[in-house]
This record gives sequence, C-alpha cells and structure tokens, in this order.
Amino acid sequence: MSPRLELFPFRYRDPRTRKWIRARYVAELHEIAARYAEWEIIGSPEIRDVDPNARCFEPHRRDVGNLGPVIEIAGWKATRRVTIAGTAR
Repeated sequence: MSPRLELFPFRYRDPRTRKWIRARYVAELHEIAARYAEWEIIGSPEIRDVDPNARCFEPHRRDVGNLGPVIEIAGWKATRRVTIAGTAR
C-alpha cells in the first residue's frame, strides 16, 4: 500500500492583529502545529496517494516519445530549413 498524505485546510491567528486568517494552502497537521501557535482545522482533509515510483517532471529529458502525432500534424520535417529573421546566409 502506498503512503498517503492528509492535507488539511486551516486558519491561524495572526500574532500582531489577533485576527483569524484563512491559510492559502493546505498542510499536514504536524507542519501546521510547528509553524503556528494558534490554529484550527476548517474543513475535511484532502487525501493524496503518493506513488514512490512515479516519475517527476523533467524539463530537459531527451526522449520524448509521445510527440510523433503532433509533429506529423504540424508538418515538421527534419530536412526543412527554417529561416530566422535578421540573419543573412
């Protein structure tokens, strides 16, 4: 069974103004308790299943195998010359 994240929406009391402020993010209980002195949960948790074997986004990955149909639709060919404005040849 894969590990789960339980992320809670919460609000906290601003130490300067003493007003309750709704947090713009969700977090685990231990993270909320470590950061804020006064806080309370204001909704049900968002449960995320974490897959340790899942691949993350890699912007510089070389093998992009799913672009074949896109390249065919665009009509791009490896032999086609691309002219760049402002260059003289």
